[in-house]
Amino acid sequence: EAQLSDQDERITVSAEELTLHNSLQLAELVELLEEKGILTQAHVIERAEATRDKKQPGKGGQQM
Repeated sequence: EAQLSDQDERITVSAEELTLHNSLQLAELVELLEEKGILTQAHVIERAEATRDKKQPGKGGQQM
């Protein structure tokens, strides 16, 4: 049985593909947590807005 080296196992993807993949996984995770009654889409939006506001200059957060 042939073994693959580390170099043979590497896959190259574009930043767009990686972003899409991560976004889809995040959406699936949120959907699952909603189904289980652990959180709602509103909770996710509130947290995202709070995080964004912390990072915006003039809102008390750090500048990126």
